[in-house]
Amino acid sequence: MSRPRCTISRLVVCDPRKAALLKEGNKSDRIDARKLAELLRTNQVRPVYHGEHGIRTLKELGRSYLTVSKEITRTMAQIQQTLHMMSLPTGTPLTSNVARELCQRTGSMAVLDGSITTLGTQYVLGIKAVNCVSGEILAEEQTTANTKKQVLKVLNEAATRLRLKLGESLATMRRFDTPIEQATTPSLEALQAYSLGMKAVKIKSDFLPAVGFFKRATSLDQNFAAAYGGLALSYWCLGRTDLAAENARRAFELRDRVTDPEKFLIEVYYHEYFTGNLERNLQTCEVWAQTYPRDDNPRGIRIGIYWVLGQYDRALDEAQANLRLAPAIAIGYGGLMYSYIALNLLEDAQAAAAQALAKNLDSLSCAMTCMISSFCKKMLVQLRSK
Repeated sequence: MSRPRCTISRLVVCDPRKAALLKEGNKSDRIDARKLAELLRTNQVRPVYHGEHGIRTLKELGRSYLTVSKEITRTMAQIQQTLHMMSLPTGTPLTSNVARELCQRTGSMAVLDGSITTLGTQYVLGIKAVNCVSGEILAEEQTTANTKKQVLKVLNEAATRLRLKLGESLATMRRFDTPIEQATTPSLEALQAYSLGMKAVKIKSDFLPAVGFFKRATSLDQNFAAAYGGLALSYWCLGRTDLAAENARRAFELRDRVTDPEKFLIEVYYHEYFTGNLERNLQTCEVWAQTYPRDDNPRGIRIGIYWVLGQYDRALDEAQANLRLAPAIAIGYGGLMYSYIALNLLEDAQAAAAQALAKNLDSLSCAMTCMISSFCKKMLVQLRSK
């Protein structure tokens, strides 16, 4: 039986200052809704005509409220998940240091800090935006409210001025930003090293430098499961299957302390590099893709599995789907190009390599694809001429 869909037949906006029932007692959305329903039932709410413009404004306010509510819920869930990755309990107070680390781990630019103090009968309010990484103050505002009732008003005005100041600072920061990966470790320094390793793997397909970054991460946190997984992947691509198996096993032993997306990835590494159970990996990737449909990793992994199984047409499908989810990943273009070559679609392979190079995804696989496909085309021309 399908769940009934909720619909809104009428939107009621009521001024609580003009309804005694709403002003009295405890306040919450649930209590206010019950009181408002009682007022509507007894016809104590007098309709007021607002005209077309007023109705349109009310609709926009309703949409804005829903958008803000969803964003607050999403942000709070992200904060709790990141605290778990930092090995901190749920509900940990967001002190300045914790907030700055959360800011870095979630790929944010700055953290807001605020203060309020009394000065006689006045209230002195201060807000400042701090660069997550350097601790540099990007912008700050200080203002004074003469009475308690004016606090929210002057705070809103100060926040507006702060946003205007922040516009240029945040735009500059974005140009030099390096995305940070989401992985479970209490060490921010280890996470930064891991992120550099993943950047080398994903953007450049450059596995030798990646090994150095992943080793640095595991030296800072010897229980960093995802970093051992990164080592397994890098060593496998460098032909060191013994070291790949060893690190995949180590990551698998530490999987109980990580998040669900990390567990999927670690299980795949374990069965690909240690047990060699590719069928099990296909099943894991299927569940992974269904659970996290916007994650490009399960499709990227299936490219390699289908390659090993000789199913190049399916590898091509997965490569194309992978690039739709992550169009700026060099390793995805590598899968696409090699699939085209295996299917004797040499011109498509060269076109894919050109697209990757145009996006500055200048991995070795792109250059090799250009050379291989060019060589194969010349060989075909010579064979046909004979």
